[in-house]
Amino acid sequence: MSGALADPTLQLVRQSDGAVVAANDILRPRGADVAIEYFTKLLPEVKTPAVQRAIRITLVDLYKTAGKQDLALEQLKQLMTADTSGEPSLPPPPPGPGGPGGPHK
Repeated sequence: MSGALADPTLQLVRQSDGAVVAANDILRPRGADVAIEYFTKLLPEVKTPAVQRAIRITLVDLYKTAGKQDLALEQLKQLMTADTSGEPSLPPPPPGPGGPGGPHK
């Protein structure tokens, strides 16, 4: 492996995201409310910001399914207003047409 795929932190995040998806897959047949309760109780125990985001995104989907749009919006607000200043930034996008380093008209 090379590059970003070899990064142990990235691998941990992907595994954690996978755990959120797997838990949701197990809980979904029991109904959205059961999954909402599980993830809502779990969220305060989660220390990793990326996993917290994955849970909040899952909760948004579950709240929408359950017809609880106001609660979905609250999770979206948490995602949009979270302080991520201490987290690594994504690399800038590659140069494209009209962007820095790209062809100009």
